[in-house]
Amino acid sequence: MNLPATSKTSVSTYDQVPLQTPSTTPVFNHGYDFAIPDDLLPFIPNGPLYVLCTRTKRTFIIPGSNRWFTEVRRLKRVHDAEEATKQRLIDETNQSKLLITSLKKIEQCVNLTQDLTRFQNVYHKHMTSFSERRDRLKKKKIKSDHDRLLLQRRYLRRY
Repeated sequence: MNLPATSKTSVSTYDQVPLQTPSTTPVFNHGYDFAIPDDLLPFIPNGPLYVLCTRTKRTFIIPGSNRWFTEVRRLKRVHDAEEATKQRLIDETNQSKLLITSLKKIEQCVNLTQDLTRFQNVYHKHMTSFSERRDRLKKKKIKSDHDRLLLQRRYLRRY
């Protein structure tokens, strides 16, 4: 397979299929003559971008300027905040279905569950120490009673 020397393709020795080499020229996005970061592409408006100076006056922002990029990033932050709010609402709805309650009572239900769990953990911590102490004292008393009975038995054998 003979390829011209000026071609931008190369041949793979494994399967003899021409491969495209990556282009070294920068890719310009969205019809502008400057490069735009990929994360900002969905937030670029189709028309011009304006900012409100007063309630009645809008100022045009020149595409590619620092202020233009700042405004596009602000649009992205607003969009991300809206998406986070939607996701939080979906999560709360799923949690309310799981706990069989309404959205209005979900926070109260979760707080009550946390309070009860905290109380149970504290109760267990303190009562376990009391029960361990009780068991230790009980063993000590049994041992002392046993020793006393042995002494009495020895004493009674002598007489």
